[in-house]
Amino acid sequence: MYDVLFSTDKEKSKAFDKIAEAYYNRNFGSTSKSDFDVLMFSIYIERLLEENEFDMESYSDYEMSKQLGITQAKIKNLKIKKELMYPFSNFDWKKSFARICKNAVYDDGKININVNDPNLFIELKHFVELKNGRVDIQLNPNSFVISIDMFIELLVYIGEEADKKIILNSIKETYQKNEIVIKDIEKANLSRTLKSNAAKVGGKILLNGIKECASALTSPLSIIVKSIAEVVQNQ
Repeated sequence: MYDVLFSTDKEKSKAFDKIAEAYYNRNFGSTSKSDFDVLMFSIYIERLLEENEFDMESYSDYEMSKQLGITQAKIKNLKIKKELMYPFSNFDWKKSFARICKNAVYDDGKININVNDPNLFIELKHFVELKNGRVDIQLNPNSFVISIDMFIELLVYIGEEADKKIILNSIKETYQKNEIVIKDIEKANLSRTLKSNAAKVGGKILLNGIKECASALTSPLSIIVKSIAEVVQNQ
């Protein structure tokens, strides 16, 4: 893979410049073995992402563990450390989330998505914790399980301002169609509103209403809504 990823002098020079920064700026030998491993891993995975960003299997824990000869657990840990020390400028967790939503599973009122990217999982878990919720512990540690109501809140959380207005208006209109009068619905009181009206209008109905205006949402939010709504309707 080295010969494939660093096949030109330009790519080799670019990689060496990053290594040189850790050694030739009055800091020779000050980098620990652990930190140097993160740097070398960062250089390697960024080339993988530049070449195969949409082929997620090419930089999966399994595939990279075979390439580098270390365990999948170490690969996962290096991915997290790499993002903290050398953030990938093109990493957009919302776009990454949109790519995997089509593989979601809906069961017993909850959406289950297999999230192999540990940094994406951290972002999603962070949202749930912001809402004073918790991520259900699964046998598969990559499983991200979320209720439809929490998913709707996630849409509002990650959307642009224009998206938030569209989603909140859609929810308000759905309530009105079901004879529930909501004078004012805002992001701040959304959780309370969803819970108080759940008996009459559940998240599945609200999600279907949001899907109808998905084309007006910005990308990647529109992709996320369409993918999950389709999964929920078909299962």
